[in-house]
Order: sequence, then structure tokens, then C-alpha cells
Amino acid sequence: GVVPLALVLVGRLYPYEQRGRPLGWVFGAMAGGMAFGSTFGALLEPYVGWRALFLGVGAIGALMLIILLPHRGLIEEALKAGN
Repeated sequence: GVVPLALVLVGRLYPYEQRGRPLGWVFGAMAGGMAFGSTFGALLEPYVGWRALFLGVGAIGALMLIILLPHRGLIEEALKAGN
């Protein structure tokens, strides 16, 4: 559900003529995340174990939440502007 929500958010935040670059960043981040995660996950697993990989991904997710938490009003503002 994250990808459709990201696409809706980009659609709400940017006019049609300016959506190309933000959509490129969204899809580039997805492709980069898959390439980075699958490659380095496979390389690190023998050394740290699968449990540590899950903990690491969880820690990175929590860190991103903390970083993005001050911007949570952005989505609400975009929804209000769209109506």
C-alpha cells in the first residue's frame, strides 16, 4: 500500500506538468532500495544473521519516521488543497 499512497501524494502535491521529477525520485528510490537491499542483505547475512538484518531495517525505518515526523502536516495540507 505504500507505493499507491506515494503516487497519490505526488499527484496531490505537484501539478501535472511538474510530476515527472518527483515520480522519478519515487521509482528511483524503489529500484535503488531493491538493488541495495537484496545485494547487501545477501552479503551481510552470513556475518550478522537474518535477525540482525530485520532489526537493522526496523531501526532505519524508525529513524526515517523520526526524521519525517515534523513534516506530517504536509499530507493533511495536500488533502485540504485538493478538495
